[in-house]
Formats: sequence, C-alpha cells, structure tokens
Amino acid sequence: MTAAWTAAQAERHLLSLELFGMRFGLDRMRRLMTALGSPQERFASVHVVGTNGKTSTVRMTAAILEAHGLRTGAYLSPHLVSFAERIRIDGRDLDPGAFGAAVERAAHAAGKVGRTLAGGDTVTQFEVLTAAAFAELARAEVQAAVIEAGLGGRYDATNVLPSRVQASAWAGASGRAARKAAVTAILTFMVHVRVGRGPCLRMRKTRASSCLSVASSALSV
Repeated sequence: MTAAWTAAQAERHLLSLELFGMRFGLDRMRRLMTALGSPQERFASVHVVGTNGKTSTVRMTAAILEAHGLRTGAYLSPHLVSFAERIRIDGRDLDPGAFGAAVERAAHAAGKVGRTLAGGDTVTQFEVLTAAAFAELARAEVQAAVIEAGLGGRYDATNVLPSRVQASAWAGASGRAARKAAVTAILTFMVHVRVGRGPCLRMRKTRASSCLSVASSALSV
C-alpha cells in the first residue's frame, strides 16, 4: 500500500500546476466535486466575495461562529508560506498530514476528470486546492465553513458551493467595513441555521444594528 502524500509532496504537486495558469469556468470543478462525492453539500457555508477585505471578513466570521459553539472551517487565499495555511478548522491551519492526504485525494480525482476533458484543457491549481479544501472540511464534519472566493467572479471555482449566505467586501474596505461584512454574514447565517430554508437576506447597505434586529426577530419565530 502506497503511503499518503506528505505536506511537502502536496506542495510540490500544487506548484507544478502553476504553469497551467487560470482557466475560468465551472465544468471542471463540478466534475471534481462529483468525483469526490459532492463534499460541498455536506456543510453549511458562508461565501465571501469581492475585492479587498475578504480574508479579514472570513477570519472574523469564522471566529464568531466558533464562539457560538459551531465546529467551523475556513478557506482563505492567498497564503504566506504554505498552501496548508489556506485551510483552517477550529481556528487552526490544517495539520501537515491531513493537508497531504487531502491534496492527494483531490489530485487523484483531478486525474480522473482530466481524462474526460477536451484536448488542451486541464484542472487548475486553484481547482485542485479548492477541491481538497471542500473534501477535507466535509471529512472533518464541520458544521459551517466560511469560504473566500478567488478571482474568477461568477466562474470562480468556489461558486460550486450551494451557499445561502454571501458577504461582500469591496475595494477600499476599511477594518470597520470588514467587521460590518462579518457581522452581517454571521447574523444572516444564524437566521438560516436556526430558522430554516428561507430566502437569503441581502443586506448590502444595512447597518449592523439593523441586521441584529432582523436576526433577533427571525430567531424568535
């Protein structure tokens, strides 16, 4: 039986995919999710999109969910030293062993998907890493995951998430704006977790105090 990949092997594999660059579109990612058993459907998610302030919003949102007693995961980009920094569970970076195994599983699935693609098309680095993150978050049985989008807009690999809650962080966002986005995402998330499958609340310009009133009313139903 072949030993699972180490973190170093996983890092080398991901770096080897850089030469393929960015290839927008969701078909490859959807096939990857199918090959991995649709892990993105096994946890509730908050999807953080926009430009500046996404990472701060993800970290604050995840921390608040953890404080409410939920087993929480997060997916961030970019990283400083290691790709493993992008996947966090319960406030900690994914440990090296789990990271290596997650990337190996995603790479194996990517190989299967690659054989079904038209000539010249290939699964990208970001797609493999995102697939590894979703699969590991599902395997770890997180109750909620806060996911940072990449650069692909509507065709970003993270858009395979069946997320009912989105937070928007935009260019020029201050720390206060990031905190507001995090609070809005949390309150909206709690409404859907506690109340059920209602329509997503879109509170782009609503003050955090108003969001609290809305959430409190919904939670009392």
